[in-house]
Amino acid sequence: MVIEASGDQSHFTTQDWASYTPEQHDVWSVLYDRRMTELRETGSRLFLDRADAIGLRRDRVPDLNEVNQMLGELTGWKAVPVKGFIPAKDFFACIARRSWVRRLSSAVWSDRGPRHR
Repeated sequence: MVIEASGDQSHFTTQDWASYTPEQHDVWSVLYDRRMTELRETGSRLFLDRADAIGLRRDRVPDLNEVNQMLGELTGWKAVPVKGFIPAKDFFACIARRSWVRRLSSAVWSDRGPRHR
């Protein structure tokens, strides 16, 4: 079965990594620490090893260009940034092309700690 995308590219975007602020990198660090602490107890060793191998680091928001270089070499997959929800037809067309959609968000501090906007 061939899955065709809808042709509407408006939900795809690019990552402007240089525009991330120090605060956003700090928020990433907090979120990364929380998630990785949990995953060290409940996640697979393979996932944790591959997170390191593709260059996920606690000190900065991942640069998808760098991540995709390593991810592509290891798996043949790539991360594709989107603005938010995408139609199912486009989602599955991406999966068929070994592209994993990732919503880019601006994480910020609030009085309750880090949150996404």
